[in-house]
Amino acid sequence: MSLFNRGGNTPSTILIKQITRSRNESFGDSFMKDAALAAGPAAKITNNVYRNKALKALEKRNATLGNESEYLNMLCNMNVGDNVSVSGNMTEANLFNYIADYCQMEMMVVKRNMTLGNVSEKIEEKLKNPPAPNASHMTKVSFIRGIEAECAKDMAKVGMGKAKSWFNEKTK
Repeated sequence: MSLFNRGGNTPSTILIKQITRSRNESFGDSFMKDAALAAGPAAKITNNVYRNKALKALEKRNATLGNESEYLNMLCNMNVGDNVSVSGNMTEANLFNYIADYCQMEMMVVKRNMTLGNVSEKIEEKLKNPPAPNASHMTKVSFIRGIEAECAKDMAKVGMGKAKSWFNEKTK
């Protein structure tokens, strides 16, 4: 499933099966069976939460920046996961979370550029080379966190400069 292809041909209902217990079943066995049974609905709920988060972030990003991103469109149309198994749902959820975080990161870069009144060559170079869509989730997350840290550092420098000039003005 992709972000824009929500339903597909998979059932949208969550099935909960009944587990019968035997008298000689240990607590550990009972706990593991319950955890395995709960993993499916939990993964589907997580998937839906991140799907909605990504859709809202994408809508906000496009409205704020006034344009669409080719990279984000490619990510939104990617088919990952199978929307049936636990691992498929979590793979989709990770992609949707990455899309939402990427949108937030792009808006932070725009805010940084507006606040400082210039464009950072270092950040722009990184934005031109985003991670491959099939890169690991941690690679994608570290890419976003690196750019966000760079923006925060630049904006903190400006804030410290303003605070310093205000303090110098008050002590005169």
